[in-house]
Amino acid sequence: MGAAFYVLAIMGCGDGAVQCEPLMREDRVFRTEAACQAEIEGALMRATDQPYPTLAAECQNVSSQIAAYWGGSDS
Repeated sequence: MGAAFYVLAIMGCGDGAVQCEPLMREDRVFRTEAACQAEIEGALMRATDQPYPTLAAECQNVSSQIAAYWGGSDS
């Protein structure tokens, strides 16, 4: 099994955090899910200018090829 990499995705949601749609991904790639999870609060604070009543964030597992596309691993 290969190395795991994670990216932090931000989603805009309607009231009650339903019907979320992808807005953006952070530019960083993380080596562990824990490192990614530690950045969620900051990422949500940086996205407060988005026109949605609720913002959500999740760490998504990506392949090494995708991680390389985003510039390699950061954390």
